[in-house]
Amino acid sequence: MARVGLDRKWIGWMKQCVFGGSISMLVNGSPTEEINIERGLKQGDLLAPFLFLLVAEGFSGLMRNVVRNNMFEGLRFHEEGLVLSHLQYADDTICMGKATVENLWVLKALLRGFEMASGLKMPGIVWKKLVRIQREILWRGVEVGRKINWVKWRTVCQLKGMGGLGVRDIRVDITSIEWRSGMNWFNDEVVRKVGNGGKTKFSKDVLRGGVCFRDKYPWLFALSNQKEGTVADVWVNGEMGREWRFMWRRNFFVWEDDLLNSLVEDLEGHVWSHEEDMWIWKLEEDGRFSVKSITI
Repeated sequence: MARVGLDRKWIGWMKQCVFGGSISMLVNGSPTEEINIERGLKQGDLLAPFLFLLVAEGFSGLMRNVVRNNMFEGLRFHEEGLVLSHLQYADDTICMGKATVENLWVLKALLRGFEMASGLKMPGIVWKKLVRIQREILWRGVEVGRKINWVKWRTVCQLKGMGGLGVRDIRVDITSIEWRSGMNWFNDEVVRKVGNGGKTKFSKDVLRGGVCFRDKYPWLFALSNQKEGTVADVWVNGEMGREWRFMWRRNFFVWEDDLLNSLVEDLEGHVWSHEEDMWIWKLEEDGRFSVKSITI
């Protein structure tokens, strides 16, 4: 907001709207305890579309820069005519350019960097389509029709001396750029492997689905007496083996049982082991961190 020339006082007002305030819900006609809104706009907030446009303008500026620096080749109508690289309307964006591998690399890097800088998550289906286009260019070229992908994409991205083609993995490239620029890349490239659960917070660490239970089930978290409890504190020995044993500060209403059932469904398949909890590095098959995996 400062980059587009907005006053500091106005920016401060917007921060208060986004990060401040509290809400309370009516349950059987009685208000519950107030819940502090620490981040994010409330559903239906009239500020949302305007603030989104400000964020989207950042992506537009990135696209203009890569075109200006001859890193991305857009659509040119004639030699001296206008060059189009993207179109934006409301919350829709269309990127357009020449069908080349170089353009695809730049676009993937741009989208990934914008996602991490803005907090706007790009749907996984978009990434899959980009990778599919990239593979089609490799195996099919300009010919029409489908071709068989004879080698795994991960193998294609390996060095030539290791049996690959030396194609750079854009995710590794972006991680390297984040390392050098000091961006917070760590949480995107590591996952928590839970063993005995003694070092993993049940509600505050990510166990399933890329989001911690505190954020996915804020209502249950508010009712819990185990906010700082580890997985080992909740996953305990019972008469029929290990079971999830929760402690709540009051009895549940009927509608709250549905939330608990949903939480239990998310926990299905959890396996206990004697091993200690550990971090796994996603960019290496063996899960071990290496400097080589983050160097450009």
